[in-house]
Amino acid sequence: MIKMIFATGLHREFGNKDKLPWGKTIKEDMDHFKSYTEGTIMVMGSATFDSLPGILPNRRHIVVSRNRNIKQVDHPLVEYMILSDGQDLAEEIRFMDTYRSRDICVIGGAQIIEQMINEVDEVSYTRISKIRPIGDSGKLDHDVKISKNVFDQMHQRSPDQTNTVFTDGFTLQNTIYYKENT
Repeated sequence: MIKMIFATGLHREFGNKDKLPWGKTIKEDMDHFKSYTEGTIMVMGSATFDSLPGILPNRRHIVVSRNRNIKQVDHPLVEYMILSDGQDLAEEIRFMDTYRSRDICVIGGAQIIEQMINEVDEVSYTRISKIRPIGDSGKLDHDVKISKNVFDQMHQRSPDQTNTVFTDGFTLQNTIYYKENT
């Protein structure tokens, strides 16, 4: 199975200067990320890999790049997939899915999410918003946004797949989405 996990702000804000647009990690979101990705093969871009706090245990890390000169980390849990011009990421991931025994989980960045959205069987999406005064639009500072097309490609599962948490000045709403023909 190919899965995906990501979070955005209310207005699809995804990143801000290689950081989270809400400004900090949120324990409940990180706990969900850990449980959803544990035991999987995580696929990510190099900036996403660089943003991790380190090598995450109990997961393989596949770092995707088109840069042949990328500085590579020598670690048994890290592999690099260097794509040549014209090479299709989705095709490579589908091929990986056929011979790997673990689920594959796409974790970002935005370009990889947008390239893979039609290929995944399941998406765990969390919308994060700051609790704010009336009249505040809730827009977060950002320089990367996930396109509306990503959301147009998914259908929402039954309501019991939605979970809302209020914590530390934030609202987190997590929903599981699935591909229409799954």
